[in-house]
Amino acid sequence: MPKIENRKNLRDEWQAKISAAEKKYADYYELVKEIREYYRNDRRRNKQNIFWSSVETLKPFLYFRQPTPFIVRSRRTMNETEALAATILERALLWNMKQFDFDSVIKYARNDFLLSGMGILWEQYNPDFFCLGNEVLKKGEQVDTVYVSPNTFLADTENVNVWEDVEWIARKTHLTLEEVAENFPDEAVTYLQGKFTEKTGITVYEIWDKPSKSIYYYSPEYPMDFLDVYEDTLHLKGFFPCPKPIMSTLTNDGLIPIPDYVEIKSLLDELDGVNNRMRLTMQALKV
Repeated sequence: MPKIENRKNLRDEWQAKISAAEKKYADYYELVKEIREYYRNDRRRNKQNIFWSSVETLKPFLYFRQPTPFIVRSRRTMNETEALAATILERALLWNMKQFDFDSVIKYARNDFLLSGMGILWEQYNPDFFCLGNEVLKKGEQVDTVYVSPNTFLADTENVNVWEDVEWIARKTHLTLEEVAENFPDEAVTYLQGKFTEKTGITVYEIWDKPSKSIYYYSPEYPMDFLDVYEDTLHLKGFFPCPKPIMSTLTNDGLIPIPDYVEIKSLLDELDGVNNRMRLTMQALKV
């Protein structure tokens, strides 16, 4: 754990950053909710849902099935040793993708991109430890590709024009008291157990801060400190545990995307009106 002076003040600073970012994302979150309801045809189940039809048509063009790893050297020519190394890497990748439902996770992000204008995947490192006497040893480790919903994702919005300007990202999760007890120190767990029930759930933000090379676990329900703080031990290229999200319409002055739904909403409304008039005309003709 990195040494931090006056963690309470730093925690309050992050609370202000998260609150400011959520205000800027608020309209987008509401839009995501509206688009999902429209796509599911929640409000008027008798209409011809052209938007649904368009999205279903585009899905296989973006991503159809799980890819098969293929590894070669950049200069293409390989000797026997290099060819064997490439084969080993291919089989390792195949094995890794079989450890979780990689295909479904990619499809979740694809669907979000088509509907909400942003698809996000998060690489999660999961070590497995066991105790041997007084020693804690690592039994195994695995990296899973995890789906992140656009309405739980936050990114730096202060003086950010393009992805390369982003200094921090965060994802919001809701944990049970049991999950909190498994992952965070006893002091925080004891406080939260006195305030919340098992059914309530605790909101936790996992914040990756590039300038400090630290990962903060912050909860608005725990006002005294962070739930926990970790230093960067993975040393990933680019620091963040996720690739750049796939986003639809963007201008070079911000990272909140404009979903395609917004651009065609007037046309969708017009088509709905035409269909409704046709339906009413047919009903009148039957009479």
